[in-house]
Amino acid sequence: MGGLYIRQTGQKPFRMEKNEVVPAIKSRMLSAADEISADGRNWIPIGTHKQLGTLFKTRTTAATPTPSATAAPASPAASPPKPRKMSLQEFYSSERVFCPKCGFEQDRGASCQKCEVIFDKYWESKTGGNRKKAEPVTTPQSSSTGSGNFLKTLWNGEYPLWMTFWVFGVAIPMAIWFLFQTFLFAPTMENMMTRNPSREEMIEMMRGNFRSIIILTLIMYVYQFIVSVGLWRSARAYDGFGLWRVLVQILVVLFFISIPGTIYSYFNAWNQMEQGLQQMDMMMQMQQNQMQQNTLPPP
Repeated sequence: MGGLYIRQTGQKPFRMEKNEVVPAIKSRMLSAADEISADGRNWIPIGTHKQLGTLFKTRTTAATPTPSATAAPASPAASPPKPRKMSLQEFYSSERVFCPKCGFEQDRGASCQKCEVIFDKYWESKTGGNRKKAEPVTTPQSSSTGSGNFLKTLWNGEYPLWMTFWVFGVAIPMAIWFLFQTFLFAPTMENMMTRNPSREEMIEMMRGNFRSIIILTLIMYVYQFIVSVGLWRSARAYDGFGLWRVLVQILVVLFFISIPGTIYSYFNAWNQMEQGLQQMDMMMQMQQNQMQQNTLPPP
């Protein structure tokens, strides 16, 4: 299930599962002024969200007392505010926290300063021993530079889904193949036609071209593997048209299913290339010998 980014005043952004957002609003863990984002870059107040904003209106309406003919007597003392509850992700993403057991506000440490409950053990008891600390989430930076940052951002699925699919999955591979055909493959073939090389030179040039194609294909396949992982993760965080997300995930699944057959085809293509070049070398040598015999003077 995909997650959302939550940002509260004075706190670092943290991730929250989609199915946790509505209960958090109803339990007053989140306010209308808190901000929400699907990608960690574009933020809007939760109160202005199309679906989530209605929950605050419903909560306000339910909290408004209905007028009655007889006014209820005022209580002598206001009841203390209900301790705020925090999710596991929010707890481990904040420096100032509320104790998940007694609600006492304090700086996050190993145990509560009031009830002395050990936080790690408390969360483990609530998650059946499968607790996984939620580290503070760093907001993705769109201005990352360098190939390392680019591949890491792509691998983590932090680019928008449309950009991952059309730019990194379609446009860049097409551009690389166009540059390869234009500046490497085509000049080599033209050189073979105009220079009239010897049989050995021609075979070696063709072998170099075939090897370049197979090596480039293998490199592009590794790149496509990274793009596919990024597509899957970006699709999980995608909050738009559902059919688009499903189609992208189907394409990624088909890609991973085809991995064994693709690897086998690479080895098979390499062997067939060598066999084809050997047969071509033999035919060219036979033709060359035949031409030499035809040019010999009769006895």
